[in-house]
Amino acid sequence: MKRYLLLWSLVVIALVATAGASEADPKADPTGIWKVTQTLSPGTTSEEKGEFVLALTRDGDKLTGRITGQDGKETGRFEAAFDGGKLSFRNRHGNFHWDYAGKVDGNAIKGSVGVFLITGVWEAKRVLDRKGGE
Repeated sequence: MKRYLLLWSLVVIALVATAGASEADPKADPTGIWKVTQTLSPGTTSEEKGEFVLALTRDGDKLTGRITGQDGKETGRFEAAFDGGKLSFRNRHGNFHWDYAGKVDGNAIKGSVGVFLITGVWEAKRVLDRKGGE
């Protein structure tokens, strides 16, 4: 009898833990307008910083984005992936593919970027959420 009680207790604990983990964390929603700062080759003599605006929208299960540079010109549109709070996307700008990966935490994203043989870091702050609020 004790064995069955222990088994049922473990099953209940597992179900409760899984149910909580499967719910989407509303703080980790990537949709909205983000101000991004990136640093390529951080800590080296060739360190280069830049800023741009990232807009992410969701249509059903599809997450798409676009980047607007400091000059106000759109540099590309792309599909993004978002799972478990992790965001990734590839943007083509000129002849190069820029690969971004990051972790969404409320109104902030931090991650890594790579283009050709150059790597760097990026972080973003949400300017507007998906409903147009700040």
